[in-house]
Amino acid sequence: MNAQLAVRHVHLEEGAEDATGATIHIHEEGLTLQDFFASIGWEVGSGAITTDEGETHAAEGNATITVRVDGEPVAAGFAVPLEPFASYVVEHEGADG
Repeated sequence: MNAQLAVRHVHLEEGAEDATGATIHIHEEGLTLQDFFASIGWEVGSGAITTDEGETHAAEGNATITVRVDGEPVAAGFAVPLEPFASYVVEHEGADG
Protein backbone atom coordinates (compact mmCIF):
# COMPACT_ATOMS: atom_id res chain seq x y z
CA MET A 1 0.00 0.00 0.00
CA ASN A 2 1.16 3.54 -0.70
CA ALA A 3 2.56 5.02 2.56
CA GLN A 4 0.68 8.30 2.08
CA LEU A 5 -2.60 6.43 1.70
CA ALA A 6 -1.79 4.26 4.71
CA VAL A 7 -1.31 7.34 6.90
CA ARG A 8 -4.95 8.28 6.40
CA HIS A 9 -6.13 4.76 7.19
CA VAL A 10 -4.04 3.80 10.22
CA HIS A 11 -2.91 5.81 13.25
CA LEU A 12 -2.31 5.61 16.99
CA GLU A 13 -4.88 6.43 19.64
CA GLU A 14 -4.43 6.88 23.38
CA GLY A 15 -1.39 5.52 25.19
CA ALA A 16 1.50 7.35 26.80
CA GLU A 17 3.44 10.12 25.07
CA ASP A 18 6.00 7.53 23.88
CA ALA A 19 3.08 5.43 22.51
CA THR A 20 3.37 2.78 25.24
CA GLY A 21 -0.02 1.11 25.51
CA ALA A 22 -1.39 2.92 22.47
CA THR A 23 -3.99 1.38 20.20
CA ILE A 24 -3.46 1.08 16.44
CA HIS A 25 -6.68 2.37 14.89
CA ILE A 26 -7.36 1.08 11.37
CA HIS A 27 -9.97 2.44 8.97
CA GLU A 28 -9.47 -0.02 6.11
CA GLU A 29 -8.99 -3.77 5.74
CA GLY A 30 -5.82 -5.20 4.27
CA LEU A 31 -3.34 -2.93 6.07
CA THR A 32 -0.16 -4.49 7.41
CA LEU A 33 2.15 -3.81 10.32
CA GLN A 34 4.55 -2.31 7.74
CA ASP A 35 1.81 0.17 6.69
CA PHE A 36 1.42 1.18 10.33
CA PHE A 37 5.14 1.80 10.79
CA ALA A 38 5.22 3.83 7.55
CA SER A 39 2.40 5.99 8.95
CA ILE A 40 4.61 7.03 11.89
CA GLY A 41 7.68 7.59 9.74
CA TRP A 42 9.52 4.36 10.50
CA GLU A 43 11.10 2.17 7.82
CA VAL A 44 10.95 -1.61 8.11
CA GLY A 45 12.36 -4.46 6.12
CA SER A 46 12.98 -8.14 6.62
CA GLY A 47 16.20 -7.50 8.50
CA ALA A 48 15.92 -4.05 10.07
CA ILE A 49 13.69 -1.36 11.51
CA THR A 50 14.63 2.33 11.46
CA THR A 51 12.86 4.86 13.67
CA ASP A 52 11.76 8.32 12.58
CA GLU A 53 14.86 9.62 14.41
CA GLY A 54 17.20 7.48 12.28
CA GLU A 55 17.99 4.82 14.90
CA THR A 56 18.34 1.43 13.18
CA HIS A 57 17.87 -1.95 14.83
CA ALA A 58 19.12 -4.72 12.55
CA ALA A 59 19.07 -8.51 12.57
CA GLU A 60 22.77 -9.05 12.08
CA GLY A 61 25.41 -11.00 13.91
CA ASN A 62 23.66 -12.59 16.87
CA ALA A 63 20.77 -10.08 16.84
CA THR A 64 17.26 -11.04 15.74
CA ILE A 65 14.02 -9.22 14.99
CA THR A 66 10.84 -11.13 15.77
CA VAL A 67 7.28 -9.98 15.10
CA ARG A 68 4.73 -11.56 17.42
CA VAL A 69 0.95 -11.49 17.12
CA ASP A 70 -0.91 -12.41 20.28
CA GLY A 71 2.35 -13.77 21.68
CA GLU A 72 3.16 -16.07 18.76
CA PRO A 73 5.99 -15.41 16.27
CA VAL A 74 4.78 -14.90 12.69
CA ALA A 75 6.70 -15.84 9.55
CA ALA A 76 5.19 -12.90 7.62
CA GLY A 77 7.11 -10.43 9.79
CA PHE A 78 6.11 -6.82 9.12
CA ALA A 79 3.86 -7.95 6.24
CA VAL A 80 1.42 -9.46 8.75
CA PRO A 81 -2.10 -8.05 8.28
CA LEU A 82 -3.49 -5.87 11.07
CA GLU A 83 -6.44 -7.55 12.75
CA PRO A 84 -8.95 -6.09 15.21
CA PHE A 85 -8.14 -6.75 18.88
CA ALA A 86 -4.78 -8.42 18.13
CA SER A 87 -1.65 -7.62 20.12
CA TYR A 88 1.54 -6.87 18.15
CA VAL A 89 5.06 -6.95 19.60
CA VAL A 90 8.34 -6.38 17.76
CA GLU A 91 11.36 -7.77 19.57
CA HIS A 92 14.99 -6.91 18.83
CA GLU A 93 17.12 -9.33 20.82
CA GLY A 94 20.74 -10.38 21.11
CA ALA A 95 22.26 -7.10 19.94
CA ASP A 96 25.65 -6.21 21.37
CA GLY A 97 25.89 -3.00 23.40
